[in-house]
Amino acid sequence: MATSWKSQQGKGEYSLQFETDDKEKYKLVEKAAQMAVDGKTVSDVVEVVRCKDCKYYMDGTVIGLCLETTQKKVLATDFCSYGIRKEGEK
Repeated sequence: MATSWKSQQGKGEYSLQFETDDKEKYKLVEKAAQMAVDGKTVSDVVEVVRCKDCKYYMDGTVIGLCLETTQKKVLATDFCSYGIRKEGEK
């Protein structure tokens, strides 16, 4: 399910686009985006684990592989909901 969310506040316009088949994740991202635009803090989100810091990441020369998502090609700065921080990483 491709989804997008837009909001306008004052003269600025904020746009967020992402893909998910999980309605719960969609609602969570939508809520977090709206609270960020409104200047509120979000209490029910998790820390993002970038691929480069994830235990499932296998580094390549330019593009790495994710060993959790059927060896999908990823960049070191990508992230997903499967991310688990490598032991000893902060």
